[in-house]
Amino acid sequence: MSKEDGLSLEERFHQLEIEIAERRPVEKLIQIFIYFLAGLSVVIGLFGIKQFSDIDTVISSEVKMQFPRDQQKYLEYKKLIEDAETLNARHKELFGKYELALKTFAHLDKVTDDFDLEGKVSRVMETAEDGDSKLLKDESWRLQAVATLRLLAEAQKKRNFQSDFILNAAQTASRLQQNALAYDLMQVAYTKRPNDAPIQAGRLSAIVEIGDEKEVKDAFGSLMNMVVNLDANSPHIVLSEAWNAAEHLRRYDALVAAIDKLLKSDQRQLKPSYAYFIKAFALTRASRPGDLAIARSTMEEGLALLSKESPNAIWYDASVRELRKCLRVFGEVKQQSKLRQLSSLVSSLESQ
Repeated sequence: MSKEDGLSLEERFHQLEIEIAERRPVEKLIQIFIYFLAGLSVVIGLFGIKQFSDIDTVISSEVKMQFPRDQQKYLEYKKLIEDAETLNARHKELFGKYELALKTFAHLDKVTDDFDLEGKVSRVMETAEDGDSKLLKDESWRLQAVATLRLLAEAQKKRNFQSDFILNAAQTASRLQQNALAYDLMQVAYTKRPNDAPIQAGRLSAIVEIGDEKEVKDAFGSLMNMVVNLDANSPHIVLSEAWNAAEHLRRYDALVAAIDKLLKSDQRQLKPSYAYFIKAFALTRASRPGDLAIARSTMEEGLALLSKESPNAIWYDASVRELRKCLRVFGEVKQQSKLRQLSSLVSSLESQ
């Protein structure tokens, strides 16, 4: 007889109630889990997933589709920000010009069009000298620069400017491929000071740039004659303009010959170191047989002379710049020599 047989009907019913109560939470959990599986099956079916292993594929696909869309949105927002920054910078620039215009307008009865012309031209020359190719091609900047240089050409009819200033302005015009403007600058200056050697040289160099065959021939001959009879008035400018003309015509031999006459002359006392360096560089450009050796010895002669000249000489800075150009050339020649030696060594080893 089992233990349950000894229980009364009431006791057995009570025990059954306890067992049912204990089983109910488990049954509830099972029921919830069944509902969850059914719901998950519906969701998976909506996405076209036939088995659980497809979930990775669907998620990966969705991410790949969404990422380019998000990336495109990011690029669009970035472009908007960049455009806004550009507009802000432009606004500040225009506002600055507006303020300047207001100040200028307030003093309009006291100033002329060429007010602070030296400052304006100097800023143009400095910008052009920096060599920012992008800016030099910018139409807006070029328009302003050319207009400023033309204003200088007109202002020369009423005012006197230093020779160096006019020459630098003309060189800036040439750098902007405005050779006719460069000539106008030099011609006006020459009309007022025909005996000023640097202005004479600048005008002759400008004629070489824009003249016809006969004008070019006469101007170049006159320039070479100025080198032979070098004047004490800014001799480095005369030599520099002679170099510009020789470079334009590729007449290095004529320039070297003129400088040789100067250096060998007993009548000329002024023989600046700059002349030696111009000659040396011209020889490296001509590069005829034996020219490099002569150029090196000429550079060394110029260096010896430079060490005896005053650092305050008007051509001193120009001499240092030209010396550096020569040294760069000979540095490259030295590297080429090493490369040739190495190439010869490799060839001999390969032949063995």
